[in-house]
Amino acid sequence: NIAIYNRVVKDDCYHQLSEQTKNDIDFDELFCLVDRTTSSVGQQFLYNALSKPSNDIANLEMLGRQADFFIKNEKERNAILHLLMVLNTNPAFFISAQCTALCFPGLIEKKFS
Repeated sequence: NIAIYNRVVKDDCYHQLSEQTKNDIDFDELFCLVDRTTSSVGQQFLYNALSKPSNDIANLEMLGRQADFFIKNEKERNAILHLLMVLNTNPAFFISAQCTALCFPGLIEKKFS
């Protein structure tokens, strides 16, 4: 489930869409329409970003520059896509759990045992 990462990541964000708002705007259907990612990790990142709209102009401008870079640089874009394909497996959907396991050894085993 791509929403797992969004629920686990507790970043300091400007706003978090509530579950009620997500239901009201058919967020999951909307996400399906705009999602053009090529990896499960990318899906999780995009879902999280759309769930937490930003008002940080500097970060939004940086994201725009990064997108422009990959649009203009096919060789680099393809190299990154190739690396991301390694993560394009079912376990990658649980990357947030994997990261939590690395940072907090034993937590996952206790939670799911």
